[in-house]
Amino acid sequence: MQAVMLSSEVQSEIIHLLVKALNDHYVFPDVAREMSEQIEVNSTKDGYLNTHDPEDFCEQLTEDLRAISSDKHISVRYTEQEKSIDQKRSLIEHKEEYLLKAKIDNYGFHKIERDLRGFYNPEYAGEAAVNA
Repeated sequence: MQAVMLSSEVQSEIIHLLVKALNDHYVFPDVAREMSEQIEVNSTKDGYLNTHDPEDFCEQLTEDLRAISSDKHISVRYTEQEKSIDQKRSLIEHKEEYLLKAKIDNYGFHKIERDLRGFYNPEYAGEAAVNA
């Protein structure tokens, strides 16, 4: 297998796309801005200049993002698998998959308990019964 190396142009494009994704989707907008600014500063200061190996580059980006956000869930990964040309379709498929998993998981509701102590007239208690 031939070793893959990232050019500085490819690194710049990855950082541009990562910044956009962070600002569009990260749950804390102020933290997203801070992470975006830091990786852009690192890239202009040649902070990624010696990381042409894709896995090393991703590892460094992940470390930089986590250093700011303290979010152990955030990571940048490399894969040699080609992505779909139709990115919009990929997003739709991703959303459909997410919604299916959410439905299968009952949207996170696994056990809800109520203490039923009697039955009152549905005319008065119907709404409370439906909500329970």
